Order: sequence, then structure tokens, then C-alpha cells
Amino acid sequence: MLFILAFEAWAFILQLQKYGLKTTEYFFIVVWVAALFAALLLIIKKSNAHIGIVAVVCSLAAITVLPFVGYNALPITAQINRLENLLNNEGMLEEGNLIPAAAEPDKNVRESITDAVSFLAGTNEANLPSWFDRDLQNSNTFKSKMGFDQIWPQPDDFYEGSPGFYMSTSLYREQVAVDVSNYNWAVSFQDYYEKNQDGGITVKGKRGTYDIYWTYTPPDNLPDLKIMLNSRAIIEDELNTYIDKIIEKYPPGNMESSQKVPLDDMSIKFETPEVEAMLVLRDLSISLDTREDRINYWINPDALYIREKQ
Repeated sequence: MLFILAFEAWAFILQLQKYGLKTTEYFFIVVWVAALFAALLLIIKKSNAHIGIVAVVCSLAAITVLPFVGYNALPITAQINRLENLLNNEGMLEEGNLIPAAAEPDKNVRESITDAVSFLAGTNEANLPSWFDRDLQNSNTFKSKMGFDQIWPQPDDFYEGSPGFYMSTSLYREQVAVDVSNYNWAVSFQDYYEKNQDGGITVKGKRGTYDIYWTYTPPDNLPDLKIMLNSRAIIEDELNTYIDKIIEKYPPGNMESSQKVPLDDMSIKFETPEVEAMLVLRDLSISLDTREDRINYWINPDALYIREKQ
């Protein structure tokens, strides 16, 4: 057992050195520490180890929700530091301002910057650096502000000697006008950090108060759209049907850049007895790690259009 844990720790350190601490790595540490203490207690106390194991697990669970060292705060801080170090080394961050690269950085640096930007842009954290624009996850904005295209690890880079383990679908919406003449409200997610105390965006209508929530579920960042009317959920969708349709139409592959797709593929319509709604997405990335059977989602909304029925 201890030998297996030592081997896993070595593999984890290599992963950490390359991609930094993220939510998945954070929970790996929690599970690894719990397993280590459990193994040691079983060796030392044998059948009397169970109370100690429970105490360790409860303590670790409490740590994960603490400020600064919790599962949300610590990975974000780590990725901010990682990204700032990368940008400083390339001379792209001066006096708190982001400037495009004077010369294209090495491939591994571009991959690391893309990876860190995608993680940070997909969080709901409001206290990101002032120079960080959430729209950097958009390929056009990224190239304009960084001076080079987004680039993702290729299979041979991600797992050396093991091609095909890492695949992704990366799409962005074509720039076209959206017909919103049939809708009453346009809810922008550009400044989603300016939400109310409950974490939602509030709209007043004839039927009552609508609260709109767009959240991500760690560790895979699967999004969830919820619309409440007078504290009653009328729409709640994790976009599973939409994601399945997108993956079927645009299967994950070894793509290095994003693909432009029509509005129909980047919009989702909802209807209830109370409202009609259309969610328009700016861009998305779905990454598949076949070796670890893990999928990560970065789905970025542009606006939600709502029509209140009479």
C-alpha cells in the first residue's frame, strides 16, 4: 500500500510541476493524505485504527472548505501565481498591465499560459487580478492581448509516448447578429461577478422576481443554469443534452486551435409555461482524458435572452 502511494506521489509531482495545482490535483492530495494516514494507522493500530481514520477524514473535509486553503481558493491562488510567473518571464506583465508578447514564446510556455487562462476564466472567483480579462478564454481576445494563438497540449506532449490519451473539442461562435426581437430582457454574463448576495442575477417581471444562476460544479466545471421565479425553480439544466449533441457533431480530436461554428450550434432554447429563453454561448472547450476517464468543461455564456409569457 505504501509503495503504491509513493509511486502515485511521484507521478503527481510530475503533473504538478507541469500544470500546477488545480481542483482535481487538490482533491488528489486530500485523498492521498487520507490514504497515507489510513495505511499507517492500520499498520500501527490494526483493528483499532478506525476511529483515527474517521478523525483524519473529517479533519481533511473541514480543511477543504476553509478560506485560503479550501478547494476553491487554493487552486485559484496557485494558478494566478503560475500565470503571473509565466507572463513576467516573457515580459508580458508590466506594472499590473498585460501586454502582448514581443516574440512568440516557446511552445511549452504557450501551452502553459493557455492552460492557466482557461482554468481561471472558468471559475466564479471575483477576486482575480485587475489585469485578467475573463474574455481571454475567447480565442480572438486571447490572441489580441497575448500576441499568439491559444495552444493546447498535444497527446504526445501530455503523456509522452502515449498518443491519443488527450483529446478536445474547442469551438467559438461566429460573429453574427442575434435576432432578439421576441425577448423582453437580455441578461449579460460578462460581469457575472456583479451578482446579488445569493449568487444570482435578479430581473423584475410581471409574474414576479426572476433570479438567474450560472454556476460551475468542480472538479469538472460542468455548468448549471437555473432560473427561479419567486423562489421556485422553473428552469434547471446542466446542459447534458446540449453537450451530447455537440460532442456527436464535433467529436473530440487532437485540435490545436478553436473552430468557428454557427449560432445554432452555440445557442440553447428553453420553454416553460412562464417564459421562453435562449442561452447564447461565446465559446466552449470540452477536454477528454481517456487514460483517467475524466472530462473537463469550459462553457462560457455570452447572454441569456428571456421573454415573459402573458
